Amino acid sequence: MALTQHQLKQRMSGLGGSDIGAVLGLNSYRGAHDVWAEKRGLIAPADLSGNPFIEFGNVMEPVLLEHYKEATGASVMAVSRTISHPNRYWHLASVDGLVGPRGRPDGVLEAKTASWRMKDQWGEAGTDQVPESYLVQCAWYMAALDLPWCDLVALVDRSFSIYHIERNPELELAIVEAGERFWVDHVEAGIPPETDGSDGCREVL
Repeated sequence: MALTQHQLKQRMSGLGGSDIGAVLGLNSYRGAHDVWAEKRGLIAPADLSGNPFIEFGNVMEPVLLEHYKEATGASVMAVSRTISHPNRYWHLASVDGLVGPRGRPDGVLEAKTASWRMKDQWGEAGTDQVPESYLVQCAWYMAALDLPWCDLVALVDRSFSIYHIERNPELELAIVEAGERFWVDHVEAGIPPETDGSDGCREVL
């Protein structure tokens, strides 16, 4: 989902789904130091405009949501705002969609595209075997919205698949605690995490 300027500003006040994957070392393109430097205003957030893979994903998102709707018969609502947890102000969610009646959603819906290079990271359709960064992102969103499951509709190497991820209390507790420690101990305290080889770390240094 392409974020609005308001959402881009809002995401500086907390951790979103892609942030937590980077904090945990699951993102191939960003690390914890990148996230810290961005939230502290030391470096500009990554400018993904013009990235053909990102642009393709944004173009395909409504197509994937429609495919999910047709395949399942479920009611799908696209979401155009960032939602924060009612008690954890730093816990943000910018979901692609919600499944269920308007105002009373049953689950989270995420849309992803991936090339053949990532095909081996995806399991059989209907399972929860998705790349770790996406699994953590879905868990982060379920925790933020207090919803019991997340369906991930994906276009992987030109094939549509739907994956189903149930809420996992142990995983959720681990990532929420990690997110809180990172936000309080590093972002709010102004103390950088350990240096790494990320672009953000090199820029700050």
